[in-house]
Amino acid sequence: EVEFLEYVNDGYEQYLRVFTDGSKDLGLGSSGFAFVVPSYGYSESYRTQGLLSVYTVEML
Repeated sequence: EVEFLEYVNDGYEQYLRVFTDGSKDLGLGSSGFAFVVPSYGYSESYRTQGLLSVYTVEML
């Protein structure tokens, strides 16, 4: 984690950082995605239809 943060802070300080993730739980049949913009203290997360593939969820 520390190495990653140093890399991002040193090489990309002029860019707006947006972190995203999507996942699917096959056991529960649910999926969702989220994104975070740390410099604005902003984040959102959503549940999606369980019928969506994990690839589709990642693209949302």
